[in-house]
Amino acid sequence: MLQNSLDRLFLGMAATLHERVLPALDDQAVAAQVGAMVELLGNLSTRVTWDAAQLVELRDRIRVVLARSAELADAPDGLWPPHADGKIDPLDAAALQADVVTHLAALGDLQAWLAATGAHRDLALAVDALVDWHLARELDLLRSASFGRP
Repeated sequence: MLQNSLDRLFLGMAATLHERVLPALDDQAVAAQVGAMVELLGNLSTRVTWDAAQLVELRDRIRVVLARSAELADAPDGLWPPHADGKIDPLDAAALQADVVTHLAALGDLQAWLAATGAHRDLALAVDALVDWHLARELDLLRSASFGRP
């Protein structure tokens, strides 16, 4: 989910446009527009970051669910991720991103364990509710004509 930096994503899009799309274009006006987009992506890559407030909210919501699993006597070891104290500086984007990825991995492990055991239905429902909330929030952020969102 958040394993690639925005810098890497933008540069990957720019490289694809430059190396694959531009050579296939016959129309110079369209090629100029694609070239401008390549430059725009290259410039955005150094200026855009993940929304720290959204990442902190997601991490903190995951922590609440994981804390419930820590109270279970039969919960597998390793569900409580490092930095679970939440003391990652939200201004350190790379550390916050890595912390959220770690929390998401722990949540996935918890979800898999709950599904495999069929135990703790109330906790499984809490995990499902968290996942549903996260997907709905991501859908609210989506801007794509394919999904009817300009």
